[in-house]
Amino acid sequence: MIGVLSVWRREVREWGDHLLPAASVSVFLLGVGAATLWYDDLLLTGRSDLRGALHWMSAALVLWVPALTMRSLSEELRPEGPLQALPLSSGEVAIGKWLGAVSLIAVGLALTAGWPLSLAWWGELDWGPVAGGYLGLLLEGGALAAIGLAASASTRSGALAWLLTLAVGAVPWVGGLALGRLPEAWVPLAQYATFEWHAANLAAGALDSRSVIFFGGLTILSLRLSATLLEHRRLW
Repeated sequence: MIGVLSVWRREVREWGDHLLPAASVSVFLLGVGAATLWYDDLLLTGRSDLRGALHWMSAALVLWVPALTMRSLSEELRPEGPLQALPLSSGEVAIGKWLGAVSLIAVGLALTAGWPLSLAWWGELDWGPVAGGYLGLLLEGGALAAIGLAASASTRSGALAWLLTLAVGAVPWVGGLALGRLPEAWVPLAQYATFEWHAANLAAGALDSRSVIFFGGLTILSLRLSATLLEHRRLW
């Protein structure tokens, strides 16, 4: 645990040393804000409903998180990697890096708190779906971060890691949008494998254990793969 926390603290300290974390959060906020106002037009309709914004935040995570993680472990594959000389296991490095990425995702989501607060001031807002929606986004972001770390551990190329994470993350998200075109008998199985359905399910205001298990299981499996790939690279 001490090793995990040391890696996490190092990741957090680097936020102030590099422009990318702050820039990526800014792009995330601007992109989601523009999409929400353009497609949902909250200011003109006066709806006290955050579902549109939650939808666009979910879509933005699929693009944003791969950029956060694409170089996280690829740097550790080099002989001069900053963590190579420290007595840390591959699992500690992977989990610490993941906690750092999730912490930044949480900061980005927290900075959108002005939207539900504004809607609550505008009209009556049901906070159950809002809390469930943000929980779904954090779980989705955590799963994507774990997938991104596995991709980063599999290659020394940051660009390739970004593409791999984007491809893996986009398939289950876009699949949720295509559920209406599937045969009815296939829908229950197909929807469980999609990010969009689980995010929308939690945003409905009900804490569904199926969605928590889905994102949690995907995160654990991806982190395990990350640690295994990193250990393999260290040995060879």
